[in-house]
Amino acid sequence: MEIICAGFSKTSSKSCSSCLRTLGYKVADYFETCQFLSDIWLDYLEGRCSIHKVIDEYKKYGFQANQDFPGNMYWEELYHASPNAKVIITIRDNAEVWHQSQFNFMRQEFQRLGNPGFWLYQRFTNFGWTSPRMNNIRKIFQIVSNEKFFRTNEPVKWSPADWKMFTWQQQLEYMKPYWEAEKDKYEAQIRRVKKVVPEDRLLVWNIKEGWEPLCKFLGKPVPDFPIPETEGKPEMDQELFNHETELMEKEQEIKALQDQKDQLIKQRQADAEVEAIVISEQIDELLKKKKEIEAQAAASCAYGKEVVGLIASDEINGKIEEFETRNFARGVYFHKDFKPEGNFMDDVAMIELERDFQLTEKLQPACLPETDVDYTGMQCFIALVFRLLLEKQE
Repeated sequence: MEIICAGFSKTSSKSCSSCLRTLGYKVADYFETCQFLSDIWLDYLEGRCSIHKVIDEYKKYGFQANQDFPGNMYWEELYHASPNAKVIITIRDNAEVWHQSQFNFMRQEFQRLGNPGFWLYQRFTNFGWTSPRMNNIRKIFQIVSNEKFFRTNEPVKWSPADWKMFTWQQQLEYMKPYWEAEKDKYEAQIRRVKKVVPEDRLLVWNIKEGWEPLCKFLGKPVPDFPIPETEGKPEMDQELFNHETELMEKEQEIKALQDQKDQLIKQRQADAEVEAIVISEQIDELLKKKKEIEAQAAASCAYGKEVVGLIASDEINGKIEEFETRNFARGVYFHKDFKPEGNFMDDVAMIELERDFQLTEKLQPACLPETDVDYTGMQCFIALVFRLLLEKQE
């Protein structure tokens, strides 16, 4: 996490999010948390993962800062797991001002449902007949409220409300004393943040102070327009959320396509490497067969019908006589498995000459394969016209 926002809701937290976005940060406010992070937060609160996994999920979606519920209530856990993070806590003029703003907001939300809409909505929530994400948020809200907000051992029945609360007015009266007591939590949050976070990494910010404290804290230029006012305007929050959701979905689509492209490139590279190996092996095999054929042809030159004719000459007094064909062979000896028709395993034939003679520049062995062919390791011996005297073997 780059920025951890620890302010309570109704401390201009929405305006703070808008400012951070203007300065180039991607913020996970309440709506983004519902949409993308409710699963991981519920896992964390129910003990199924660590806070590091929560942070990894923020990073997965590109979020650089949290805002509002539930991250603001677990700011300290996020902070200790993010050693380089900065902390912003938004505040109101005093606890009473904050409390009044919170109470008015909740009355507005209750009244929005009407009667019997309020009761019906609570029952839908109670039975889990809302969306999976909203079910997650309801569970998260219950856990956080009882752990962080209310100073009671018994769960406060406010979301969903008790069955006996048939109207939103009844629920509002039921909640009044609990919300009044929350002022202590509001002040305790500010004290705790100031105690834990060093001054150079902490901004305690009342939005009335304008852009300057925030921009100085983050090292950003000050915009030339006023801070946008979004508190208490849910339609603006929803419009912004819809825009950000659409943008994020496009980013996810682009990332998915890019990943698919990279995977295809890697697969094609791997296929090309495999194909290249196969082709190389085929070339090696063809070269081997070529050498074998050449060796077979050379070895088979030693095989004749009855007489082996050799081209040679006598060297007398240092002079080379005219070339002539003579029968220099005393005998031709073949291996017992010699098969001239094509099998050159043990394809060995040796010629025993009548007498010695010398190879000269003009007198070279006949019927040999190409001189640049390497026959190393070939299972064939080539025995032709060499300067070779052999005793006849029985």
